[in-house]
Amino acid sequence: VRRDTAGWLTRSCADVELLDAFSGTPASPASPVALRGLRLGVPRRFFYDDLDPTLSPVVEAALERLRQAGAELIEVDLPDMDALLGRVFSQLRRDLPHDLQVYIRESGATVSAADIIHAVADQQLRVGFEAALAQAADESSDRSGEDEALAALNGAYAAYFTDNSLSALVMPTTPEPAYPTPLDVAAGGTGPVSMIRNTHPGALAGIPGLSVPAGLTAAGLPVGVEFDGPVGADSTLLRIGRAFEEITPPLPPPPSPA
Repeated sequence: VRRDTAGWLTRSCADVELLDAFSGTPASPASPVALRGLRLGVPRRFFYDDLDPTLSPVVEAALERLRQAGAELIEVDLPDMDALLGRVFSQLRRDLPHDLQVYIRESGATVSAADIIHAVADQQLRVGFEAALAQAADESSDRSGEDEALAALNGAYAAYFTDNSLSALVMPTTPEPAYPTPLDVAAGGTGPVSMIRNTHPGALAGIPGLSVPAGLTAAGLPVGVEFDGPVGADSTLLRIGRAFEEITPPLPPPPSPA
């Protein structure tokens, strides 16, 4: 299951191309896409819900830059995202104890799935996984429900892009500002679950995504916007990212740690 998705962390879209992430052959830098007439979906419901007020001005300014550059911002939602993700997560939680125990057994570790689940630091995750553990899914668990849930999520994304003639969607990368230090999560932030709210659905659906810097909060913390596209649109997203970089003022480097 595509829970976590590996990707490049670079200073620019051009650097991603230099890493030759997609084709496996020497790549020449792609030209930025023409923003005029480019149709980008703006799914306000779910992806923009409960956006931290310090992020809103930066994200809205990014959308306005795209609009001023000629992009067509189509305000249309991905339908039933809560229900689709709830269905996927329900299946994932149900199957986690079994999958985790298989992994532990094959790796030769001496701990149990229960040991690891009870040690999960995030309370929200731990409670959900402990509930799944209590259901004691066995090794003969039927995986068809998981496949069907993921297929429904994949289909929703595919229909969203096709039905609305969209090249990509644009959203805040995270609904909260960056945490200056890990301790600030415990001090007041809602933690890693909320921070991956917008990026998790696309990873589960197996579609490409590109997060690019959009600006800074009033406190000087970085804000990103993400472009997600249809399956196979990796190169198109890089060209969109290059175009977005051209209309976005460069950010100052972060201050040196004390």
